[in-house]
Amino acid sequence: MSAIPDNLLRLQREAALAIVQSGEELPWPAREALPPPRASAPAMPSSLLPLAFRDWIVDDAERLGACIEFVAVPAVIAAGSLLGRSLSIRPKARNNWTVIPNLWGQSIARPAGMKTPTANSGLYHLRRLAAEEMDRYKRVRADAKARLDVLAAQRAALLRAAKKTNADELAADVAALDRQIEEVRPVAARRRYIVNDCTVEALQNILSENRRGVFWYRDELTGLYGMMGRDGHENDRAFLLEAYEGGLSGAYESDRIARGNVRADGPCVSLFGTIQPGPIQRQVEGAVAGRGGADGWIQRFGMTVFPDEPGEGRGVDREPNVKARDLAFRAFRFLDEADRVRDLGAQQEDGAPDFLRFAPDAQGIFDDWLEEHHDAVRNAGDTPAFEEYLVKQRKTVPALALIFHALDVAVGAERPGPVSARAVDLATQWGAFLRLHAAKLFSLELRQAETAAAALGARLLRRAVPDGLTVSDLGERDWSGLGRPALVHAALDVLEPLGWIRRDYQITSGRTRTVVRIHPDFRTPAAAPEAPE
Repeated sequence: MSAIPDNLLRLQREAALAIVQSGEELPWPAREALPPPRASAPAMPSSLLPLAFRDWIVDDAERLGACIEFVAVPAVIAAGSLLGRSLSIRPKARNNWTVIPNLWGQSIARPAGMKTPTANSGLYHLRRLAAEEMDRYKRVRADAKARLDVLAAQRAALLRAAKKTNADELAADVAALDRQIEEVRPVAARRRYIVNDCTVEALQNILSENRRGVFWYRDELTGLYGMMGRDGHENDRAFLLEAYEGGLSGAYESDRIARGNVRADGPCVSLFGTIQPGPIQRQVEGAVAGRGGADGWIQRFGMTVFPDEPGEGRGVDREPNVKARDLAFRAFRFLDEADRVRDLGAQQEDGAPDFLRFAPDAQGIFDDWLEEHHDAVRNAGDTPAFEEYLVKQRKTVPALALIFHALDVAVGAERPGPVSARAVDLATQWGAFLRLHAAKLFSLELRQAETAAAALGARLLRRAVPDGLTVSDLGERDWSGLGRPALVHAALDVLEPLGWIRRDYQITSGRTRTVVRIHPDFRTPAAAPEAPE
């Protein structure tokens, strides 16, 4: 919305003052609708889905009656978690800038928006791998216990026999059994694919035994956001920020009196959860206002989707597409089990994760995207929170390119080796799509006037704004979305030409002050009680 020219405002207010002085009241124009407070976030087209997942995700989303991005985002993050620190991408042709393909994301919708069912769908194959691993681990432990029981019985028998004969003659047999027992006793740690309800301290312990990394699923992210903003959790926050980078800085050691020393060699965490618009908006308000640290916590959720129409669960009652589901699971298994050098064509370098680079034509596509990305960051203007999100896409897009390429190799659509142009092109399309959803998330910063007008307009509709307050009075109320004088003025600048309010004048003791008159539709005979936030 274009602002009213200063000269027109001056003439309007001079006319208003003349009428006030005469004791008359200006007529009220017909009210116009408020502009939308948030940017629009489009639905994901199926063309953005990797070939390995396309039919499966479309089928599951249709049967659930939900948008495909709510299934696609957790699925893609889960696929990236299987690569983790075992495979990286070096996006530049001639330097060692390295990106680990662990990503963070969130689905934002109201309670009826199908967030949890779609998340469960997207994580179906990762949970299947986890279940298979648990079965294997139980068998290994049971076999080891049975073998140890046999060896222990044999040892006991030898010791009993030693009491009846020359013990020296049996010492060698006992020592041999002891060596076998020590060989059988260690049982390899269970591979952890996904963790749910766990503390950051427990997560550190898990990562110390899972160097590739893990997927951390939080069905409701509100608690995690709240915990990371509280005093006493600074170390937890620092650890997770390091884990977002995939542990490229090396080992992370934590020393606690109760737990002693816990060392995670290159902690790597993929993270996904769901959240409602209200709680995430409060996090955005804090980020825009500079509260909660300037470390880009919320901006690291680069895989955020906030669709205008998430779906309401009116799905199609049909059997699942088993063929499509099996193809997706084979791709997941390939990412989990493939030899990174032999099956994916990775290069190796001492002391660094195995890596791929872009094919020559893919490199050109990425370099063009990176130049456009730098321009977008430079032109972000006075929007530091959203600018930080854009900066974080330097990880998101190349990580997606690596994941998509690995999935293509898994289903035979690409050969092992450098990341293909198709994968990079798809990743840049995802980057553009995600940027639109981030613009909706950060509308509080990008559309300050519209969001402030919506906040004040909602109070007007509830008849919760007394008529005749001064602008200073409004600013002192500290209402949500209107906590700064600049936001109050921005809201009034939007609402006045739409006929919702009018800045009028009162003459007291020869002095003129500006008051906010409320459209008669929003007035009450008596002052209305303050509505709860």
